[in-house]
Amino acid sequence: MKKTIITVALAIAAIGVFAQSVQETHSKWKKMSVPGVAITVQGDAKTAIKILKDEMKDEDIKVKASSKELSAEAINFKRISPNMMNLYATAEEHKDNTTTLTVFMARGTDASTFISSSTDAEAVNNLKNFLEQDVARNSLETSIKAQEKVVKDGENTLKNLEKKIENLKKDIKETEDKKAAQIETNKAAKETLDNLLKQRK
Repeated sequence: MKKTIITVALAIAAIGVFAQSVQETHSKWKKMSVPGVAITVQGDAKTAIKILKDEMKDEDIKVKASSKELSAEAINFKRISPNMMNLYATAEEHKDNTTTLTVFMARGTDASTFISSSTDAEAVNNLKNFLEQDVARNSLETSIKAQEKVVKDGENTLKNLEKKIENLKKDIKETEDKKAAQIETNKAAKETLDNLLKQRK
């Protein structure tokens, strides 16, 4: 029951981030300030990039990725646009275990070829939907599963500690019984010694 309550609370908290709309932005890509689409997702940068990579892999798109960047050139990403394009992404981690994922689309490599809503509104809207409906949702599910594991591991650790406490209590009881028995043994031994000392006199 506790696990269910915790999981629901985590899901509600995470949905607060998940529900944030994606937005167009200008950001840095290879020292160029270019238009892109940004969304904040749950988890670290490496996980965000992996999820984006996996989603694109499902579309049969090959990508190159590091822990904080992704690139795919001369691709046909039909969910986004019928035209060939390059797609790039960066991931910036935040202290609250969220990551801002910024995705860029371009027809070439120069800054002037990067796509914004003023040059291809349909592609930008499709990218926004893709990020909200697939990437952010999967990021949320991944974070929930990871947090469920944290909760489960914590519960197991607590059970082990409680078991240790019970064993310690048992050991204390056994030690106290041994102590009481030793007191009686010592008392009898002292009485025997006193009797022997009396006989010496």
